Amino acid sequence: MRKPRGAKDLAMTTNGVQLAEHARALYEAGLHRVTVSLDTLRPERFRALTRRDVHKRVLSGIEAVRRVGLRGLKIDTDAPANLSLTPLAGTCCGAAP
Repeated sequence: MRKPRGAKDLAMTTNGVQLAEHARALYEAGLHRVTVSLDTLRPERFRALTRRDVHKRVLSGIEAVRRVGLRGLKIDTDAPANLSLTPLAGTCCGAAP
């Protein structure tokens, strides 16, 4: 994979399932920003919503993006009004939950 000629900003949206395996190559190819769709922070709810047991893989993909140095990370999720944002802040910003 390589950056298209003339591209000033390269971004992608992903479910994050294979992101850990490809984060380095995407970064080296010139990816600037990535948006990860994360349906929920709760593994059991994630499994129920997606019918896939890959919640840990998605979180690993998010961490891999941070580890390779890509700075444009966005996580899309729906949060109920009464949700504590502390765990989300830890996922996004590296803070302890």
